[in-house]
Amino acid sequence: MAGHGLRLHMWLRLRSALLFSLSFVRCASVEFALGALADDVQLHAAAAAALIDYQKNFNASLAARLGPPIIQIPGGVHPNASMGAIRLNMKDDGSSDKTGMVATPVATLGGVRQIPQISCCAKSPKLSDKKEYPFFIRTMPPDTFLATAIWHWVLHFNVATAACVYSDEGYGQSLFGTLNDLARANGQQDRIQGQGLGQMRRGFDGEQARKVIKLVKQIGSHFVILLAAVSVAEGLLNILEEEGMLTPAWQILSTDTLLAASGRTVGYMYLRPAGDGAKVPELQQLWSRLSPRDMQATDQMQLPAGLVGDEMFDEGDAIFNFDSVYAYFIAINNLLHSGMDATEVRGRALYDEMSRLRFNGVSGDMSFDRNGDRLGVFELLNTQSDGSIVSVASFSAKTLNFTVTDPLTWMDGSVGYSPPPDMYSCDPGFYQEEQTRQCKRCPQGNFCEGGLTGPLIPCPRGTFAPDVGMTNCTACPKGSFALDAGAAECVSCQPGTEGPFEGMEICRSCEVGFFMPFSGSNQCLPCGKNQITPGLGSTSESDCVCAEGSFMCPSEGCIPCPTGLLCPEGLGPPEQAAGFWTDSNASQCDFSVLRCRDRAECPQGPLGRCSEGRVGQACNNCEPGYYSRGSTCERCREGDTMPVILVLILLLALLAFVSNSNWDPSQVSLNTVTAASVTSQLLMAIQSLGSIRDWGVKGQEPVATLINLTKLVMFDFHFIRTS
Repeated sequence: MAGHGLRLHMWLRLRSALLFSLSFVRCASVEFALGALADDVQLHAAAAAALIDYQKNFNASLAARLGPPIIQIPGGVHPNASMGAIRLNMKDDGSSDKTGMVATPVATLGGVRQIPQISCCAKSPKLSDKKEYPFFIRTMPPDTFLATAIWHWVLHFNVATAACVYSDEGYGQSLFGTLNDLARANGQQDRIQGQGLGQMRRGFDGEQARKVIKLVKQIGSHFVILLAAVSVAEGLLNILEEEGMLTPAWQILSTDTLLAASGRTVGYMYLRPAGDGAKVPELQQLWSRLSPRDMQATDQMQLPAGLVGDEMFDEGDAIFNFDSVYAYFIAINNLLHSGMDATEVRGRALYDEMSRLRFNGVSGDMSFDRNGDRLGVFELLNTQSDGSIVSVASFSAKTLNFTVTDPLTWMDGSVGYSPPPDMYSCDPGFYQEEQTRQCKRCPQGNFCEGGLTGPLIPCPRGTFAPDVGMTNCTACPKGSFALDAGAAECVSCQPGTEGPFEGMEICRSCEVGFFMPFSGSNQCLPCGKNQITPGLGSTSESDCVCAEGSFMCPSEGCIPCPTGLLCPEGLGPPEQAAGFWTDSNASQCDFSVLRCRDRAECPQGPLGRCSEGRVGQACNNCEPGYYSRGSTCERCREGDTMPVILVLILLLALLAFVSNSNWDPSQVSLNTVTAASVTSQLLMAIQSLGSIRDWGVKGQEPVATLINLTKLVMFDFHFIRTS
């Protein structure tokens, strides 16, 4: 170009990951970076096709042969933005990562040098940080928007809990982290749950993945979201299949890193950036008409073998790269049309213009947010029953609308706009929370049968559920009980109680005659030897005693109390009842009980006890120095013998008088018979009167004295004081 013409040179060269990432386009003294093309042939082809399509704007013969430009330049191409020469140098002698590992250091270097960089492939959320990467922009929507699309899939289909499996590296962690942030921002942090696969630096670890999948099953949701890097995709799918999770009982959604599952599982769904805009057929037509000469620049051209073909653009990344190249062209032309000098088309001015672009690219409507991220569209692809994969829904990062366009095929084979009801059913061991409708793991003390309603059922009394996720309750074992419903564990029976059966609501007290000193017993211990306990619930063998009315015979145990003895409750010897007497030295088991003449003579008390002053069997005698007075023996005093001597003298005198009297014998004999008869009758009357004394009747004087005198004719002389 002559004068103020603008000369464009693009280098597309592959040397190493980092060097190639800085492929510069120089516009006079202006430069910008196209991003990392890696060793992807289609990315090279898309960049070359964009350059050729742009030349149609000022090369009439090219436009006549290949058709009009696919993307129109607003206001037309500025005279200072036409191409005098294009040199394409594509050489496949290196490799790089097109997903962000290389784009990140390139973006960092571009920020330092203030070189605008546009990327078609880098999706890392970190690149949205304008403080770190102020000159980075991308035509591929970042993973942040992909996570947002997944969140809206969860919301649209009313998924109560989404169980995520993510790879523990940048890709999986960033997606899962963003999903969690969205859930927390909406006050539904429990709606997104997941497990990481762990670090797998030495390759895919199948056993580790299997453990993770088993944990995911315990989340309780039939909706599973896979957020895994390509490096673990195949191994993860194999484990899912072995664990029965690619079956009709589940519904899986993944990102486009796990495309392999879509071809072998009916109803499988995955989200990917939509790159097949309305102009894709035009690009494919353009490429089919090109020949290697169309890409020859002033220098020699080196292309990978087999690059040229009729169907080059069947992946989104290449199409996004086509739009990336055009974003530069449109921004440069806009600045030149605005009157900016060509030397000023660089740095911040060029980046700001690119971030403001709004145009209809091959991948669809192109616009960017304040972070330079493409506000693109994601499409939900679904495997049909015939094996075909069709787009059934879309999500717009710009409007945040999730739109279902066609009925979906679910993994159980059903077709409809909503998941089949069984997908919302809780597994056994889970219950459905009433407010959130989430399936929660059954807590301890409860059992859960699962199902669509999935109630939480407390364990009945006498049963328990020690673990979470229980489907039934277990009866308390013998020796334990559960008093309240909803027990997580049974309580051991306390000392003094027993639990002879399983499933007891409360332990029963030891019966009379039994005891239990330990806890957790299923049977109380018997006292033995016919012993009883004072009441129910005895805790010690020392509580065992003989019942009232029996006494302990060491050789036989408790035996009935003999008549005349008292046997209170306990282990002591019997006592004699009032009016009875037993020798205190008698055997511990055999007792000879004598009835006393008077209750007062043998008072109640220990064996062999007599009232004061009495001794001998049945307390029949007064001790020496005592005399009988009524039923008691009283101590003798001085002067007590004189009345006795006088009585004896009187009796002797009377007998002498009778024997010396000079009476008629016949008369004496008659008198004697008469006197004897009267005397016998009198004695009988006196003895009858004396029996009243034995009844214990206390009369008034002088009757009491007369009754006491009857002892003489009863031959009871103990009342006579002879000491």
